[in-house]
Amino acid sequence: MSFINHPALYEEKDLTQNFSWIRGDDLDTLIVSFIRRTKKEELIIILYTFLLTYL
Repeated sequence: MSFINHPALYEEKDLTQNFSWIRGDDLDTLIVSFIRRTKKEELIIILYTFLLTYL
């Protein structure tokens, strides 16, 4: 995924206008998800998975 190809990731600097959590506290699956929007209401959904690794 290229940052430049998705205006919702950089167009708006004010996160109160273009950011909303889908789920940010899922400790069981370690997945964080949120939505970013452009001024034209285009959106992108971001999912991060945090894997626990033991060395």
